[in-house]
Amino acid sequence: WLPQVGIVWRRAAPTLYIQDPDKEAKLAAMREALENCSVDHPVFYQDEVDIHLNPKIGADWGFKGKQRKVATPGQNKKHYLAGALHSQTGQISYVGGERKTSDLFIALLEQLKGQYRRAKSITLIVDNYIIHKSKKTQKWLNENPKFNPLFLVIQIDAYDETSFLTVSSSVLTSLNLTSSCPIRFKVNIRLQLL
Repeated sequence: WLPQVGIVWRRAAPTLYIQDPDKEAKLAAMREALENCSVDHPVFYQDEVDIHLNPKIGADWGFKGKQRKVATPGQNKKHYLAGALHSQTGQISYVGGERKTSDLFIALLEQLKGQYRRAKSITLIVDNYIIHKSKKTQKWLNENPKFNPLFLVIQIDAYDETSFLTVSSSVLTSLNLTSSCPIRFKVNIRLQLL
């Protein structure tokens, strides 16, 4: 009778459960930044994306005996984008590069510095990727104190559905690329703040 009510015999999946001890403080800082977002104090959601230039080829309809050919670069080539989404206006700023390093992140910060030179502070909500915390990045941030990175909560929770949400990147759409990239941080932070 158990299968009739939708209960099946399955093994449990091992999952990590990690809680960030600074969760409440981080969320409070993000709430405050978003509430005080203005022309003088803009807030951005920031992330990077890998773009694989070798297209993934799937099945499609065609005439029997005629296989379609798709030109590829041979070996996969990658390109990287770092982007920042203004939390109020939705305006996207981005830079591209051949490698996903601190230099790519710093190039984005330099671009924001030029675009928002009149801002008194610039807050970025960033994930915990190493390029946001590297010595090179820290040195740049120390030399540019108007930038304030706020790091997302470190949390892996099997019961937290927000950790599995992804949305397509409008950065790629604006570049007329058909790929999509996960921008979990924006969805996560919006849901965590509610």
